[in-house]
Amino acid sequence: MKKSFKIIISIFLLCIIGLVIFFAFPKNSFDFSTLKLDQKNAYISMSKNDIDGYNRWLPFYFAFSEKSDIDTAQVESILNEKIESAALYANSKIVYQTNQLIWSAHKVNDELYNLTLVLVPELSDFSFDGFKSLTHIELSSNKDSSQKYELSSYLVEQKVTLTDELFSVSLSSMESDISEDLIAGANYGIDQNGNKITKFSLEFPKEFSNVTDYKITDTVQSEDDRNTYSVALQLSKNSSKSVFRPFLKIEYNNGNSGYLVPSVPVYFR
Repeated sequence: MKKSFKIIISIFLLCIIGLVIFFAFPKNSFDFSTLKLDQKNAYISMSKNDIDGYNRWLPFYFAFSEKSDIDTAQVESILNEKIESAALYANSKIVYQTNQLIWSAHKVNDELYNLTLVLVPELSDFSFDGFKSLTHIELSSNKDSSQKYELSSYLVEQKVTLTDELFSVSLSSMESDISEDLIAGANYGIDQNGNKITKFSLEFPKEFSNVTDYKITDTVQSEDDRNTYSVALQLSKNSSKSVFRPFLKIEYNNGNSGYLVPSVPVYFR
């Protein structure tokens, strides 16, 4: 009888301790010291009219440290569960906020993960003419816990783009190493869908000073109606960790022209 009573008391005490821990540490708390912004200057093109696919993606790059050895799916699950919302600032003004966050993780070693956070604003939620310069991104795990990250320079530009029925971007470089002479390569593939591209170029503003010039080094026309363009990008100094997604400008058929958005930006390493 005494032994059973002791067991009941022990279980009761464990329940009390569990309740104390539960209420002492909120479910949605997150240690933001483990999450660091891992990018510098950025130029991101966006479609002004097409929400499909990647056309409205806004990417941000982070590094996440975790002492326990967990896989990338667990990291993504932690972030999706713990971080509830994101807000974008232009100086002191919030220009966009959302609770729809898309995280993807890549394991560097047992304690470090590279992360990409993608936000996908609806057309009515984030629309403007010309450029928008973002200065901060703020992540929140609950009402009492948030972290604001300063963006070195993050330029966003919107243009009306061609639909997938005319052309679709099927290849975009994700990363590119910078050579000693500050050259980085990028490849872009465009499915012509029965149309005919007669001219291809990149379009980006001079305000994005990390890319100072470019040259198309090769064009390959494949049997599946895809054109692939290899581009050499001339970079300025200190361009490592910069992010670049220019508009792809094409002329096609009988003098028509328009813009496309690459599926992903290129991250300079």
